[in-house]
Amino acid sequence: MDLITLLLILFSTFCHAYWNMVLKRTSGGFTFIWLFTVVTVILYTPIIISISGRVIEMMDLRMATICILSMIFHLLYFIFLDKAYKYGDLSIIYPVARGIAPAITIIIAIVFLNENLTNSQTLSVVMVITGTFILSGIHHKPNQKILSSLIYAILCGFMVSIYTIVDKIAVANHNLSPFLIDYVNNVGRVIILLPFVIKNTVQLRHTFEQYWKEAIIIATLSPLSYILILIAMKSAPVSLVSPLRQMSIVLSGILGVRVLCESKEYTKVAGILITFLGVILLSI
Repeated sequence: MDLITLLLILFSTFCHAYWNMVLKRTSGGFTFIWLFTVVTVILYTPIIISISGRVIEMMDLRMATICILSMIFHLLYFIFLDKAYKYGDLSIIYPVARGIAPAITIIIAIVFLNENLTNSQTLSVVMVITGTFILSGIHHKPNQKILSSLIYAILCGFMVSIYTIVDKIAVANHNLSPFLIDYVNNVGRVIILLPFVIKNTVQLRHTFEQYWKEAIIIATLSPLSYILILIAMKSAPVSLVSPLRQMSIVLSGILGVRVLCESKEYTKVAGILITFLGVILLSI
């Protein structure tokens, strides 16, 4: 993995952890998801217009199917993530969702994409996943609220693993633009959630008045963080990119404890250190 690809992934992890913190601090809900998605579409429309000619020439039924599948999995991801943050802390939900994803992704990548890991890379992946689950706070005595948040977080992780594979195939095998894939995802969310928003215009107005700044932040950082990852996956195998992204778990733990004043335990610190060392070993 070259230095530029590594820097792209690390910057992406910061953007991803930060917008998740912003989402946690809002009231969330379908109206807020729709609001920041509309802003994303507006921001990225000029880029899509600039490449629209080549996109139309390349698009066929197979590519359209891939884009639709990606849109569906991304939509479910945002819904499950929003639900999880309603019940749980950032420093718990984020590690669980992001931690379970690479394990599933690696299995799929090895089985279906014929990718292989060296012994050192295997050890680093094990360290990242181990640190993730220590950091997640699963050791706490679970109540109904915690269990609900964990279930949604796990479902979110499944969606991450599936759309990572789908998007990897799109950019690596079919040479689709990362901007196009993410743009289709956002347009799809706007259309699918529109009937719900129309029925809740009062809530939408309240959400806009209270959280329009947060909507702009997420609208900018959410697609940017993933587009950078898609660009990185053009030159690096998904079985390496996906675990390396888990550096965002360290950042989310810090943001959750320091900024959101969530609980701090020694197990969380241990999880951060193990995850960090795993990520460093993976990048060597």
